[in-house]
Amino acid sequence: SGMGFAIPSNLARQVLQQVLKTGRIQRGWLGVTVLPVEKLGRKTGVLVSSVFPDSPAQKAGIQPGDIILSIDGAPVNARFFEEIPLFHQKVASLPVGKKVTIRLLRGGKERTVTAVTARWERSRGEEEEFREAGITAQNITRSMMVARKLATQQGVLVTGVRPGYPFDSARPNLKRNDIITSVNGVATPNLSALRRSLNAAAKSGGEVVVHFRRGEEHLVTVARLTTPPPDTIGGELARPWLGVKTQVMTSELAKAMDVSEARGFRVTEVYPWTEAGKAGLRVGDIILAVNDTDLEASRPQDADELRRVIEDLSVGEQVQLTILRDGKVQKISVTLEETPASGETARRVRQKEFEFVVRDITPMDRMENRWNRDQKGVLVVECTMGGWANLAGLRADDLILSINGVPIADTRAFEDVMARVVRERPKVTRIFLRRDGRTHFVFIEPDWAKLLP
Repeated sequence: SGMGFAIPSNLARQVLQQVLKTGRIQRGWLGVTVLPVEKLGRKTGVLVSSVFPDSPAQKAGIQPGDIILSIDGAPVNARFFEEIPLFHQKVASLPVGKKVTIRLLRGGKERTVTAVTARWERSRGEEEEFREAGITAQNITRSMMVARKLATQQGVLVTGVRPGYPFDSARPNLKRNDIITSVNGVATPNLSALRRSLNAAAKSGGEVVVHFRRGEEHLVTVARLTTPPPDTIGGELARPWLGVKTQVMTSELAKAMDVSEARGFRVTEVYPWTEAGKAGLRVGDIILAVNDTDLEASRPQDADELRRVIEDLSVGEQVQLTILRDGKVQKISVTLEETPASGETARRVRQKEFEFVVRDITPMDRMENRWNRDQKGVLVVECTMGGWANLAGLRADDLILSINGVPIADTRAFEDVMARVVRERPKVTRIFLRRDGRTHFVFIEPDWAKLLP
């Protein structure tokens, strides 16, 4: 009664002009995420917390920690979170392809950079159900590519799998977060391509050969849109360690890939910095024998065979692998390594005042997360609900890079810095971290009077 909601006239005018001119709405994009500056004791500017790879901002040289003061001479201010949308509105209103001048503050010194705006895309891709396969899937957007640390937007992200349906019953079965890259040899860069491939397969008998990525693994499976195969796959590599992930070369897989040997293990991932990688082992190689021991695995339930053979050998021992590559049998010598330490064995430290736990990162963390080999930091493994860290927005799996500007190499450096924080009791503790492929800031603002006597 008497209450109305309206779009601001200037925004409505801009939208109408774009639709009349181009037939669609286009919004500008710089490729930064920002935070308010009130925690820094400032009243003006916005704090850059993350910069998208290959974005206009990155090309312009903008970095996390910069404070943007103005765009094309117009001040941009976000002292509080409620003002952040005004910054996004300002950027969105910029024409696509426009060269803009950005004034920013870095290390206490002002500087000016120029950037060319790009077109804004939705953060989440369009989603569709493929009932005949028993999955739901989604197009991969630029934001999703960055968050998941993908090399490309090409492919279709699996968002759900229905139990008992063809893609669930395939061996290996597809899982949520897998990325389908091709079906029956035809690339599936998006939902439309996947729909066409499945429709064609249904008309030609229902069998589909699906190539997909799971993390760094490149897997292949065979599914029937009518009758699902039985059983489950299992097993992991253990000590000593070959440094690869594999899948059993089943008869169905061998037939689908036109491979003569329907046995052994197909390499799906070679971990970086490993002896296997140095020896030249590649994704797609089929391991047929270790030394003089032939590998007879040909069923999903045989997935433990390679692990058992490796376990009978010693760390540091050089083994000769017989592999099939491009239709030819070859010999490769690989030195066995010790399985990298897991997170369960890493040193842990509890920060009692802010109520969270961190641990050292391991070589396996660096490999699995595609971090640099010399990546430093500590990984958050626990954050007590309602504690100061939790209230500030710290999460499990955050990788802490620095605290109050001091780099954190490991848990001992973390203890030293936090001991100083407790002694000095700063009003705000600034944590710089990496989360989901992006850098981010968290500001912890405790009530020291209640925490310490």
